[in-house]
Amino acid sequence: MDVIGSIFTAVVNGGWKLYLAAFIASAALLFVPDSLASQLGLEEIRHTYRTYAGMVFVASASLLAVNIVSFVVNAALRPWRDRQFNKAVYKTLTELTQEEKDFLRSFIHGQANTVSAPINDGVAGGLAAKQIIYRSSNVSHGFDWPYNLQPVPRKLLTANPELLD
Repeated sequence: MDVIGSIFTAVVNGGWKLYLAAFIASAALLFVPDSLASQLGLEEIRHTYRTYAGMVFVASASLLAVNIVSFVVNAALRPWRDRQFNKAVYKTLTELTQEEKDFLRSFIHGQANTVSAPINDGVAGGLAAKQIIYRSSNVSHGFDWPYNLQPVPRKLLTANPELLD
């Protein structure tokens, strides 16, 4: 039973290319004319395994359809999700403390890409926890760690520098 479960997991995780290959192969086995099947030497396989080929055809068609629908839905929802994410980040930026604003000013007004802060700096740690900045290296200079501004907060703060006043 573990073998069936592992095969099922491998097929589901295989992705659309595997589904398409199974779909094409099973469709070819089921629907090619008898003369072509005979030339390819598939007559015996076709008659012996027709039921399994049909099951593979239906399953792969279903998995392909689910992948296509999922892709279309995700593509359609992406702008809405991006707006929601930007709104959430903007709301977080409007609720910053004065110390956090002071820390972020050098990124926007000073146009710095990286700002260093001590490992025990609570402001940098808080901004990292809010996912506004991130530690850009695991190598410190003394006890100072380099931090970079996340792309979305950078875009929003560049467009709205008054958030840092």
